[in-house]
Amino acid sequence: MIRDLRTEKGVSLEALAGDAGISKNMLSLIERGEGNPSWSTVEGIAAALGISVSQLAKHAEQPR
Repeated sequence: MIRDLRTEKGVSLEALAGDAGISKNMLSLIERGEGNPSWSTVEGIAAALGISVSQLAKHAEQPR
């Protein structure tokens, strides 16, 4: 879901991780559903994607 949003916006893994203030490895884990991000990390990812946390949550609830 985060990967889908990231690729729709044409942003690389490295760029989004940097903008969100996390490592590329951590973002990769989160995108694969293997990471457990803190609330501040979720806020940082949403901000880096230019969306609200609630919009990010809505995307997460959509069936794949």
